[in-house]
Amino acid sequence: MKTFFFCIIAELSSLCTVLAQEQSQITAQFSNAPFEEFVKIAESQTSFHFFYNFRSTDSLRINLTANNESLLKVLKQIFEGTRFSFSVYHQSIFITLGRKLYTFLPSPLFDDDEPEACHQ
Repeated sequence: MKTFFFCIIAELSSLCTVLAQEQSQITAQFSNAPFEEFVKIAESQTSFHFFYNFRSTDSLRINLTANNESLLKVLKQIFEGTRFSFSVYHQSIFITLGRKLYTFLPSPLFDDDEPEACHQ
């Protein structure tokens, strides 16, 4: 019985991985398209949601063809050679200009050890 449950859990885990990969693929062709158009298509084809300042990206034009490509790979192509950066946190993508947004805290700040003053 334990083997049966293990097999079910393993199958569900692999199915979730496959679904996550499929939800991060994009297929589209952009020719001098505004960034806002790219975002609308990317959000409709994936499970990601974008956060960005429209005024920063209003002059950004997209010229590329993506055929079932990873959204992250496409974003790297779009922002290559620009001052834009992107950061991913769960299903959110943050676009920033000039500075990269870090979605984690440095590990020395919050180690699992309790502070010295708390030890008795």
